[in-house]
Amino acid sequence: MQERIATITTTQTELSQVDRDDLDESDIRDADATLALLTIEQDTLKSSVSLLQDLLTKFEETAKSQGLRVTQHNVFGAHNSGVQVGQSSGAITNNTTALPAK
Repeated sequence: MQERIATITTTQTELSQVDRDDLDESDIRDADATLALLTIEQDTLKSSVSLLQDLLTKFEETAKSQGLRVTQHNVFGAHNSGVQVGQSSGAITNNTTALPAK
């Protein structure tokens, strides 16, 4: 999501720097519509990231309050992470990899 937000920001900057004198009315309307849609997508993604971060924080707090060990780890790439939760009697995971029980 963060990567897409960065791409949108770059595209918005590029579109806003286009010399409108070189465009006809149709191209200007298309550029304005694209900017509006990108702004909506960017706002939605930022809200989603914020909600996911809040959810993860609450999940971690709940798990820790129950005496579980919580570890964040990189699953698929630099921008994706997972959470593993384990306890001495077994392990609960996010269906990626099991956290070894102590």
